[in-house]
Amino acid sequence: MVAENPQTPRGLICPLITPLTAGGDLDLPSLERLLGHVRRFADALLVGDLIWGEGVALSGAVRLALLAAVLDANRDHKPLLVTVTGRHPADTLGFIRAAEALVARSGDPGGVCWVDYPLVYHSNRGLPQFYRALASETRFPFILANHPSLVQGLKGPGRLTNIRTSVLKKISANPALMGLIFVGDLSRALNYHLAVRGRDMFTFYDGDEWGFLKSPASGGVVAGGSNLLPSIWKAVTRSSLNWLEEGRRFLPHPATLLESGIMLRTLGELCRSAPAVQIKTILQRVGIIASDAVVTPALSHAPGWEADLKAFFSAYDLL
Repeated sequence: MVAENPQTPRGLICPLITPLTAGGDLDLPSLERLLGHVRRFADALLVGDLIWGEGVALSGAVRLALLAAVLDANRDHKPLLVTVTGRHPADTLGFIRAAEALVARSGDPGGVCWVDYPLVYHSNRGLPQFYRALASETRFPFILANHPSLVQGLKGPGRLTNIRTSVLKKISANPALMGLIFVGDLSRALNYHLAVRGRDMFTFYDGDEWGFLKSPASGGVVAGGSNLLPSIWKAVTRSSLNWLEEGRRFLPHPATLLESGIMLRTLGELCRSAPAVQIKTILQRVGIIASDAVVTPALSHAPGWEADLKAFFSAYDLL
């Protein structure tokens, strides 16, 4: 049973990459460096994301080791979002049970939400009933994720890749469902907002960095680029949401924000075709992680990518 009055974080959500050794094990020293690099700037950490963290491509053992390591390092009780999506409904439930046991053994830091991409393993049919049953198995709330290209990539063409608006409306009546990470077109976004208008505490996040930079969602952004540039993403997120920093009277100068936005868009373009692969290559080059090993298919970089990366490093003095 979900705890009373659950809350979801807002602002900059950093979807941590999963540092791996060449043998495919979790690289703990690299994870510690990454956490030291991003933690103080992010409003929440997303563990095991399907896009940036490689999610279901990882073994269950690595996913749980990753969560255990982040819990152990989370001494300042940063809110944690944990992706629980499996290949099948039973996999998802099993991971939730194992993850909740880890959270309990860690001293129960609080501020935990489960993130789920339901259409990876479930159709729209029966989804509200499924979440009623799933919510009865845990005391932590859920944030759903709608990502049509991801679903199509995992399930193939011909499958419905978006949560139906009518289904979301029914799901949102469940108090355990607290938010949505959204990737999609503006028309669907507006329909989704209308579907949950009866929920005061339902939070929308942009799952697409480009979308946030153009028209920010009120809840914030899941920004994979914050693995590399967390301080810049923090400043841009706060400006976009019109949040003043504590102790400061003014937001950053518009010219500074414009330059920062260009920098973030350039990084986003560098990581657009294969996010986990490309951001790991970049993080390895700057020395934050030791290896750029991945479990997702290691696609060859497009012609000119290395030259574009070199220009990016040079323009912003990152090496």
